Amino acid sequence: MTGWLVNLDSKHMVILFGAGLLTAIVLVYLGIIAPQGKRMDVLAAQCQIEQQRIKTIESYAQKYPDPSQHVRDMDAKVAKLAAKLPDKPEIGSFLKEIEQAAKLSQVSLLEIKPLAMVNRNGYREIPIEIQLKASFPNLLEFTKKMGELQRFNYLTYAHLQAKQGILEVKLIAVVYSYGIFSEPVPQQPSQSSPVKNKKN
Repeated sequence: MTGWLVNLDSKHMVILFGAGLLTAIVLVYLGIIAPQGKRMDVLAAQCQIEQQRIKTIESYAQKYPDPSQHVRDMDAKVAKLAAKLPDKPEIGSFLKEIEQAAKLSQVSLLEIKPLAMVNRNGYREIPIEIQLKASFPNLLEFTKKMGELQRFNYLTYAHLQAKQGILEVKLIAVVYSYGIFSEPVPQQPSQSSPVKNKKN
């Protein structure tokens, strides 16, 4: 079978050797080098991701040298946010805050009562009617303190009537809570906080 190889001249021998060498190179490339190149690309991408993670961790460590303190700070912020927008519509503490704000502002708080709760898109609105008597400067102070209360509230209505230099005021403030209720919630007497003819 090898007899035809012996009869080839040197030119054909070189061509045959070159073809064999080229075939071997192609096989080595396809079988070893190409797969290794793809593997190296994957490893390079993974290495880049790990380097980015390390940079993120180093940046976090420089910004927060005490991780436990940072966790406590985040917990405090979450608690503060939960107080502003709680999961439950309980408003007892908010009514007490209104009474305290009225006392500090030297306004005469007549009545506080919650109105019908309203479902919105994923949250609830709880309107609260506030009736009081006050001078104009004290009324401004009261509304300022309302904006500083722990629970987020928004004044949606105000009616003022002056009688003998004193303002008779009706306000409606809305507080919010997450979630919705499936059944209409009847107004309970315990939620109402009338303060008839209260003087400070």
